[in-house]
Amino acid sequence: MKRILLLGNCHFTIVRFRKELIIKLVELGYDVWISFPNFSQGEKESGEDAAKRLGCNFLEFKMLRRSATVLKELNTINECRRLIKEISPDVILTYTIKPNIYGGLVAHRFGIPYFMNVTGLGSGFNKGDALSKILIKLMKFCMNRAENVFFQNEENIDFFKSAGYTKNNYELIPGSGVNLEEFKPLPYKKEGFYFLYLARVMKEKGIDEFLALANDFKDNHSVEFHVCGDMEEDYDEIIRDYAARSIIQYHGTVENVVDYLAMASAVIHPSYYNEGISNTLLEAAASARPIITTNHPGCREVVIDGKTGFLFEKQNIEDLRKKVKKFILLSVDERKNMGIEGRRLVEEKYNRKQVVDKYLEYISI
Repeated sequence: MKRILLLGNCHFTIVRFRKELIIKLVELGYDVWISFPNFSQGEKESGEDAAKRLGCNFLEFKMLRRSATVLKELNTINECRRLIKEISPDVILTYTIKPNIYGGLVAHRFGIPYFMNVTGLGSGFNKGDALSKILIKLMKFCMNRAENVFFQNEENIDFFKSAGYTKNNYELIPGSGVNLEEFKPLPYKKEGFYFLYLARVMKEKGIDEFLALANDFKDNHSVEFHVCGDMEEDYDEIIRDYAARSIIQYHGTVENVVDYLAMASAVIHPSYYNEGISNTLLEAAASARPIITTNHPGCREVVIDGKTGFLFEKQNIEDLRKKVKKFILLSVDERKNMGIEGRRLVEEKYNRKQVVDKYLEYISI
């Protein structure tokens, strides 16, 4: 029985966005293991509970997601070596930057075939500093030795090619895809405007632009602004202040995003983070919700401008205001039809089954 390890940086990365792949691999008779930071790393979700639900096995990957000190990173490499040695997988699937690099390095050292998924570049690759250069070199090393590299947008492919990634062992896939049974078209709200920010509360996800927009409408009681997502420490006081003044409503990290999508008139995603393909936008479109987002890689792919929503220039609050005002002037039917067209788009291009099938195609080779 072939043993497969899925290695990632958090519960969401592996369980929420890859559960269909895990379930299918288990059904096919593979011995499936999942590994990511658990309670000891401050995570709220249980890897053990997830593994029990999915019929697989769990071993914690003790990894600090935001650490960049040499000593801590060396400890993470040793931790990665330990868990891979203990699990002894025949194939490793890696997701996000650190698991891609450390998982790739250890897999190569042990002679284990591995597949990388570039879920976006985050904020570490384009700073031009010494750390960025090291990250790029390590990624190139691992990518050139992987069985295959799955990219989620063309810009990421171009970035690594221009940086010297020379091998042709890659394929473009539709992000993580979206489960079209879990996220179904929701009835569209007819009265008022409920704009939803559904992402980590951090600068590069565009929270500053969202808050500025909400402040513009603070005296308009027919327009509401809602924020769902865990929060960077820098924003704790700011978000509390905006919520206390009823400019926004902050819901924290939410378990069931469908409940909030059901109330939304549109999802506003002002991100200029280096996304792969935004899962927030895939889930919004699958739920038949119009989208207002940035003309930026990982976001613009999920929107047909003027048909399923609106694109605006990143970090341009004036352009965002313009597009939101344009959206408000649409009739209810026009807004509803935007959502319907968005659903059609993800049905055609972003069905998660396509991603699962692509993995199975490579693993079975």
